[in-house]
Amino acid sequence: MSIMDRSEDNRQQIASNKKGHMSILSPRVHVVGIRFSLEEYDTIHEFCIKKRVHTIAELARQAINDYMAQANKKDALELAAIKQTKYVKTLEEKLEQLSAEMTSLKTNHLAHAGESGPIRGHT
Repeated sequence: MSIMDRSEDNRQQIASNKKGHMSILSPRVHVVGIRFSLEEYDTIHEFCIKKRVHTIAELARQAINDYMAQANKKDALELAAIKQTKYVKTLEEKLEQLSAEMTSLKTNHLAHAGESGPIRGHT
């Protein structure tokens, strides 16, 4: 199997993964370099030890996946908020129409009631 074939297999594995996360057993073919100061590296390394994370790469991958998941949730919430705002605006417009219609009906009713005298049952 050539490198290109393995890379394509990897893409298919990632695409078929429902959660968007690669399993620990998935081969890693892409490398991203991150530069840290000595102090940053030491802090991150200690954090990995405390959290029982095997490597800084594993921590970075998880942090990126978590960040993207949060961004997707935020996008979904913003979309839902936009839909709700439109729905509320539509309801407000309908309420205004109903209010105007009720005022018109009341005005017409009072005008007709004045022409024909008092309405039975009303004083």
